[in-house]
Amino acid sequence: MHCRHLLTDSGLPSFSLAPHRSFSITQSPPTSATILAVAARERVWSVGPDVPVTSVAPMTDLVRGSVAEQRYRTRLMLAFSSIAAFMAPLGVYGVTTRMVSLRTRELGIRAALGAERGQMMSLVFGTACDWRLEESR
Repeated sequence: MHCRHLLTDSGLPSFSLAPHRSFSITQSPPTSATILAVAARERVWSVGPDVPVTSVAPMTDLVRGSVAEQRYRTRLMLAFSSIAAFMAPLGVYGVTTRMVSLRTRELGIRAALGAERGQMMSLVFGTACDWRLEESR
């Protein structure tokens, strides 16, 4: 935006703009947004009665609108990462269950021959980890 800032005799800023351009003036709200809107319109119209004041909004609304897309993308990423964090252990459980179901006979024979629980667990999880390492290569 091409804008030239000049002070008028009344001490209020005067802006010279190219045609079809707009600008924003920010001001701390005295009490509420409605009072701010009325005060802003009156101040602008006191300098230039033909200057249109199309929209007056609190700064919080302007900031909220400017970061809305980033906030949406962040929430979307959070949703997908939460789904992934929930599904990852389910996948590990599924792979481990499938590996055990394929080796049920072998595990039964080992249990019948006297293998202890720790040996059986290390066999199951060790094989599952070996399988995952082979898949990643």
